[in-house]
Amino acid sequence: MAGDAPPSAPPTDAELLQHSGASVLLCWDELSLQDQVKLLVQANDVIGTPPIGGARNAIVKLLLRHTKG
Repeated sequence: MAGDAPPSAPPTDAELLQHSGASVLLCWDELSLQDQVKLLVQANDVIGTPPIGGARNAIVKLLLRHTKG
């Protein structure tokens, strides 16, 4: 894409996940309620990552803080 700086190293999984999560946040209002619920449920059960107590509630609070007006 134009304006993208050439990366000095391939992005890490954590960086890619951070961008992916930000993309979901930006598109949240455009997702169906069914898809929103599915993502929130899945956030509590991500294989290969340590569980985060209260992840779903914390994500909902984050979404509410960033809801498009």
